[in-house]
Amino acid sequence: MKPRLSMRQALVLVALAGGILAVLRWFDPVVRYRRDRDADSLYSALSSGVKNGDPVEKLERLLGTGAINSSPELRRSVTAFAERSPTDYPQGIAEDDEFREYRCGADEALILQYRQGRLVNFDPKMFSEGPVPLASSSR
Repeated sequence: MKPRLSMRQALVLVALAGGILAVLRWFDPVVRYRRDRDADSLYSALSSGVKNGDPVEKLERLLGTGAINSSPELRRSVTAFAERSPTDYPQGIAEDDEFREYRCGADEALILQYRQGRLVNFDPKMFSEGPVPLASSSR
């Protein structure tokens, strides 16, 4: 005869499994980004769960709704950079492209480019090593 679990043992196993899942979710980069809005979590989520051509709805499910940035200065800046670095912008810049900002820190944001509702000019490898510090000063 096989040994059977008592109700108490079954409840302990269910609680233990639930606790393990909660811990795993706590460290999931998407969950961390939604909770902390930090650059490390954002970069980790982008490097592992996002690819060029993904629909904006997928990014909204993962990261939340990014703030649309329709600033002419941003468009001019991105266009100039794309002209200087065409390998970083293989799909170029189109007139109706949309740029969305995803906050990552108190005064930092990452901008992603969408065309007709799809992520463009995106390479997950760019995010695999985490954020690059903007500047470092040693005194």
